[in-house]
Amino acid sequence: MSLTRPLEELVQVLGDLLKVPNGRRVINEILENYLKELYEYNSKLPKGFAVKPIHYVKSKGKKYVYFGRYFYKYERVGGKVRWKYVGREPPKGYPPPPVNPLEGIKFVVEKDYLLVDESEVETNEILSGILKKYLKNKNVGI
Repeated sequence: MSLTRPLEELVQVLGDLLKVPNGRRVINEILENYLKELYEYNSKLPKGFAVKPIHYVKSKGKKYVYFGRYFYKYERVGGKVRWKYVGREPPKGYPPPPVNPLEGIKFVVEKDYLLVDESEVETNEILSGILKKYLKNKNVGI
């Protein structure tokens, strides 16, 4: 195993999966910061256009969550917001939306734990940074 000793002490290894305690809190903090950037970006788009901050899809008993990936036109009708899918490209003349810091990382949040493949940690700077931040908060050096 290529993990450093302090990481091994704090993170439970389940085969190729790492089970990080308090991982939900860390992921929520990252998403909260990202969503602030996304709302700021949406405020600069033409009226009625937005990158939908969070999009839920249920398929074959699984739940998928997409953050800031797709553009929509929206309108308010009788107190409800109706979203119409436009695509992945921003409106003409506008820059692309902020990049989701968790884009491409496959993970599961179960109760208060973050479950992630060890290979994701080894190859993804953002995810390894998340774990380093977690360890720093626990006053453990890497």
